[in-house]
Amino acid sequence: MTIRPPDESPLGHAVHVTTVHAADDPRIFNKEALALRRAGWKVTLIARADHDHTADGIRILRLTASRKRFHRMTIGVLRAAKLALRQRADVIHLHDPELIPVGVMLRLVGATVVYDAHEDLPAQIAGKAWIARPLAPVVAGISAILLRLAGIALNAIVAATGTVAKRYPARKAVVIHNYPDFPAFSPITDDYAGRPANIVYVGGLSEDRGLRHMIGSVALLPPELGARLHLAGRFQPESLEITTRQLPWADHVQWHGWLPADEVVDLLRTARVGLCVLQPLPNYVDSLPTKLFEYMAAGLPVVASDFAPWREIVEEAGCGLLVDPTDVESLAGAIASLLADPARARAMGEAGRLAVMDRYGWPAEADRLVALYARLSQA
Repeated sequence: MTIRPPDESPLGHAVHVTTVHAADDPRIFNKEALALRRAGWKVTLIARADHDHTADGIRILRLTASRKRFHRMTIGVLRAAKLALRQRADVIHLHDPELIPVGVMLRLVGATVVYDAHEDLPAQIAGKAWIARPLAPVVAGISAILLRLAGIALNAIVAATGTVAKRYPARKAVVIHNYPDFPAFSPITDDYAGRPANIVYVGGLSEDRGLRHMIGSVALLPPELGARLHLAGRFQPESLEITTRQLPWADHVQWHGWLPADEVVDLLRTARVGLCVLQPLPNYVDSLPTKLFEYMAAGLPVVASDFAPWREIVEEAGCGLLVDPTDVESLAGAIASLLADPARARAMGEAGRLAVMDRYGWPAEADRLVALYARLSQA
């Protein structure tokens, strides 16, 4: 039994660890860490940051960011493990596949360890530009073995979707969807029809996320609509930025770079349509992208890829239009129809917001996370 100093929370000390994500990661910090802190846990986050500090009652311990993947996955992992061991945690919550071996070692010394499976890693391998195509099946196989090890050795698995959870033992997997914290997204109170014809996409900027298709579709819109595409996110890989900005249609785009959560909300308030046209890759067709629900929470009608799980959500809520994400003309047609009929578009946006408030919001997911921690602390 861990004996805590008197200034620590009576519920225990949770330590979240990531070598990949920054300290202000929306899922890790804004949702999970804050949910635990509000429930009464002491929370420490070990992540990439400029310096050690405390934010919203959560202590953040700095990991030095590394541009070299090998360095991050070796030296970075060892540093993170060392920091985690020093914290005398009741629960250690790992967020990256490269940390799974660390989790196994921590279990051997009696620690309670949770692995957070943000995505379906073996399926994700196919879309990794840094992995040579002939090696992708080998890397996917190794990753599947790593995940199996996590399912056997660690105390619990937090899975972002039901599809991801299927890779782990049912008795250990808890689905915690990455739904938006909808109170942060205020409803539309202004003149929606009076907004500029802004189309928005928030997320990683890459070919597999439909970057070229989004830019190309805006170039096909009737000039009288006055449409402009707003892109917020980092290029993946960074070298893609040079070639993308040279595209003949790039003058239809406003680039925002990466934005913190509050500025994302501000950007959505200026838009009339939200785009989510990920390409039909194994990691995406069964995913539940956060951006889809964020657009809905902000009251924006969506234009989304016609994948089965997304179709069920969009059609049931009546919150937007579905398209073949590989068809630029189809994408352009859907955008144009929403811009040309603002009353219909606004009604779709309001329907999406109601759906998020009713069944796709973060509060219920936060309750499941807190309940998992309660079970682990009593085990």
